Amino acid sequence: MIKIEIALSFNPLSCAIIPGTTFEDGGDPRKAKIGQYSDYEYSDNGNLKTKYSYYINDENNLLLNYANYEYINGRVVKIKLFNPQDRLSHFYTYLYDGTGNVSEEDYYYISEEEEATLQTRTLYEYDDMNNPFIIFAVEGTPGRNTNKNNITRQTTINYYTEGDQSYTVEYSFEYNDLEYPVKADSFEYIYGVDE
Repeated sequence: MIKIEIALSFNPLSCAIIPGTTFEDGGDPRKAKIGQYSDYEYSDNGNLKTKYSYYINDENNLLLNYANYEYINGRVVKIKLFNPQDRLSHFYTYLYDGTGNVSEEDYYYISEEEEATLQTRTLYEYDDMNNPFIIFAVEGTPGRNTNKNNITRQTTINYYTEGDQSYTVEYSFEYNDLEYPVKADSFEYIYGVDE
């Protein structure tokens, strides 16, 4: 993948179909203008090296930021984000469990004095079933879309507030015979069927 384009429709009805109306009445999300995009560059060994994110303003492409990716044994261990002036603004680090799932994600903010301060730490626990979102792994950010398995528990610790604050979210799943989720809490997953 070398590019992702993002089009946003600000019509509140663009994501709903109201009986008796058609997209000809306006709000067709397929006709929304592209307002953002990302370009991807790869190293010689095929790893994502840099992701550039742009905003389109009156036909001008403005760089929002870019991210550099660092790897160990083929896994992303650090993503450094830079502003358009090439200043490192923040970064993420990643640890993995024995099956290749992200077990810990740390987010650091870089001050004007170029000091890194840990802002949040997120810890993950998993089931042993198949993750259907792995198809989005090409977007480059480790986590939900790159894990082999489904997140069952997520604990986030905030360090940027007075006194460390943490909260935990737990997820429950129902699975099909192929060990993919068909229900996650109140959301249902529907997969394509061979005809």
